[in-house]
Amino acid sequence: MKRGVFILLLLVLGAAAWACGYSWGHGVGWLRSSVPDMHAAHGGAAELEWLRHEFRLTQEQFDTVRRLHAEYETKCVTMCDRIVQSRRKLKELLARKPEVDAEVEQAVRESSDIWRECQLAMLRHIRSVGRVMNPEQEKRYITLMEKHLPIFSTSDNATMMKETGGPSPSGMHP
Repeated sequence: MKRGVFILLLLVLGAAAWACGYSWGHGVGWLRSSVPDMHAAHGGAAELEWLRHEFRLTQEQFDTVRRLHAEYETKCVTMCDRIVQSRRKLKELLARKPEVDAEVEQAVRESSDIWRECQLAMLRHIRSVGRVMNPEQEKRYITLMEKHLPIFSTSDNATMMKETGGPSPSGMHP
């Protein structure tokens, strides 16, 4: 039981760190290999030019995407701040508590909830930007963007192998 809770803690901390590390201070780092920095200028046109050209957006589409991007950036920064704070809280609790008690369990739940909210916000944003486009553009955009989301990351299997010494469980905790 304790091993399962410990692994769950590691996964939650790792996921929060990954999501925050790539979003906070680095732009949308998980996209860096395929698209320019989207968070550099807080909703300005320059960092979204790749999108305009790649998807041949009309001026009207581009203006809407730029507005959506600016609205989402505020939510993203707030969410990252919440992830950092929940992670700090959990680290502090673990540093001063020898056992995983109700307070630690609650902190893990809170951290997990924030991460889930963040992932849902990203999915909603990607889908809302996609709806601005024609159906062909939308499908291509969503495919491109969602494959980079942490919830679809293939690095999870490598992390599980490293942490547990075995393959990632299929929806089950070890």
